[in-house]
Amino acid sequence: MGAWGSGIFENDDAQDFLLDYKEAGPSVIEDVLMEFSELDHSDYMDVDIGSAALAAAEIVATCYGQPNASLAKDVQDNVVTHCAAIAGNKDLVAYAKIAPAAIMSPDSSELYQLWEEADAADFSQFKSVVADLEARLGKIA
Repeated sequence: MGAWGSGIFENDDAQDFLLDYKEAGPSVIEDVLMEFSELDHSDYMDVDIGSAALAAAEIVATCYGQPNASLAKDVQDNVVTHCAAIAGNKDLVAYAKIAPAAIMSPDSSELYQLWEEADAADFSQFKSVVADLEARLGKIA
């Protein structure tokens, strides 16, 4: 069984994405967020793309001065690896802002549906984490 937790980086898909980002650079952020933004969000979104989009959005938020205060130190270190290049690309902010609301769609997001089936307290924590990310992204001009 893989990793599964309510935090943005507490699942296998997000951890895989973080590893790709650390190794390949900021282009991974752009690729994932652009792919996600081009999806028809009324269609079904698989858990892997949803997890990667949230992770990419979290990295954008961090690079624009809106970090998640509860990120573990080792995750923070990985997230800031390519921040200089990311903070120079304002298009990424617009793409990142799409992810939280789309992920919270009960009819089309597998990630949402999986959390909805989980323990009520865990589901509530997940919704809180995503809402916090959305709020922090909203603070970026």
